[in-house]
Amino acid sequence: MKRLSYNLIALIGVVGLILGYLLTHFLITRGLSPLILTPLVGVVFLTIAVYLYLQGRRVLKLKRHQYTEMSYTGAFKVAVLSHSSAYTSAFFIGFMLAQLVFGIIRWEAVTIRAGAIASLFGLAGAIPLLIVAIIVERWCVIDDEDEDDKSTVSGKSVNLPRRATS
Repeated sequence: MKRLSYNLIALIGVVGLILGYLLTHFLITRGLSPLILTPLVGVVFLTIAVYLYLQGRRVLKLKRHQYTEMSYTGAFKVAVLSHSSAYTSAFFIGFMLAQLVFGIIRWEAVTIRAGAIASLFGLAGAIPLLIVAIIVERWCVIDDEDEDDKSTVSGKSVNLPRRATS
């Protein structure tokens, strides 16, 4: 599995920022209500961050060969969860930053101000989720070998028993 790409995370955040700003601007200029995220999004992000952190600690125990109920398959699942959490939180950070910027520019409008305040609560959960996802993804690397030379085959050959033909 490939490691997290910081460039891709930044690109996803910028795409979320641009899309969020353009969507809000389109809705406001058409006389529609802006898209307001619920403040509970931050609670959901924080809950996922805590769960991901706890699972990451179990992966660390697995790496240190201490007693844990975590398996290598479970460590892979935690790595996949950390990848998806990092990319999702990066998009939502960009989107909520756009909502916040739009709300600060037009603070006198009550609905847009409510959206900006709600986006602050969402950012309070999405930023820690991104940080935890990056840390846990680093913990989930079981073999810390760099990809030196993939052209040679390493390891012992396995002699599989032949099936008897009748």
